[in-house]
Amino acid sequence: MEKSLVHTLFRRSLRVATIAEKANAGHIVKDRWAEFIPRKVLVHRDDGLPQIVRRCFEAPVTRDSHSQAFAFLKEAQGSVLTIELLSLWEEVAREMEFDLLCSLALMSAASQLAEKDTYEAGTLRPLVQTYTQFLEDRVVQAREQVSGHFAKNGVTVLSVKEAIEQIQKEQQFERQDTLAGYFTLQGLLEEGKASEYVLNLFLCLVFSGGHAECTLVGVDLVFRWLRLSTAKKQNLIFATWSYGAFERKNMEKFIKSVDSQWFKKQETPLQNRKNIICALLKRQLSLLANGATSASKERQVSICKEQLLFLLAV
Repeated sequence: MEKSLVHTLFRRSLRVATIAEKANAGHIVKDRWAEFIPRKVLVHRDDGLPQIVRRCFEAPVTRDSHSQAFAFLKEAQGSVLTIELLSLWEEVAREMEFDLLCSLALMSAASQLAEKDTYEAGTLRPLVQTYTQFLEDRVVQAREQVSGHFAKNGVTVLSVKEAIEQIQKEQQFERQDTLAGYFTLQGLLEEGKASEYVLNLFLCLVFSGGHAECTLVGVDLVFRWLRLSTAKKQNLIFATWSYGAFERKNMEKFIKSVDSQWFKKQETPLQNRKNIICALLKRQLSLLANGATSASKERQVSICKEQLLFLLAV
């Protein structure tokens, strides 16, 4: 192999390794890239990625070195988004226990960036922050809009119904379930449209502001419903963006569930958050399977699957 080519391959490999190190993803890529390490290269557990790259290029050249180096670069450069994404998911899991707002922002940013033909390293985190700020701002606005309403009227079926109507009027969000982007925040940010599932998640974040305990229930339903209960232990209230608020006996007319205990909190809070994000990713996969295939769709499918595998493994 010519020295100039070796030098070029080394620099590009070192750059990718440095990107992974900066993303705190060294432990993630060591397993993913292990197949590209020459057989005679000894790697220690504590070795950094740049150190491993140097050692690989210092190894004796074989007839397979050329093709293996190019194969590594193709794989590594194409997986930078995935590497940064999984590193951020580890951060969300470790530091925030899959906080729904942060998880939804991360999933949304990943989906948007996967649409593009190329990915510039370091782009993911700023976009996650953009989505996080957008959702936080809207949640705070909506809480302010309904806080006085609940303080005056309490948390009843009627007051929850009126609060949802007030939020709909002020936020101007619309329900749309037809595209994968509507099961992320992308549709909400760009068009003011989202699926019933995402809109109910938005309402849950709003109503969790102090007047009632609020969670999303109904694992086997088309979308999860809000379940609200007050400190006074009054009758449970169930609500959804498009249909308003109901007592359970009236609400069950709208659903078809084989689970007679659907309305109970059967998950731990952590399981609930993880299951909600997994459900949204699965809906995206289902919708991405429709219509003609494209490189953009294939990337989005791959990113969804990577996230699902991570969430199911932790």
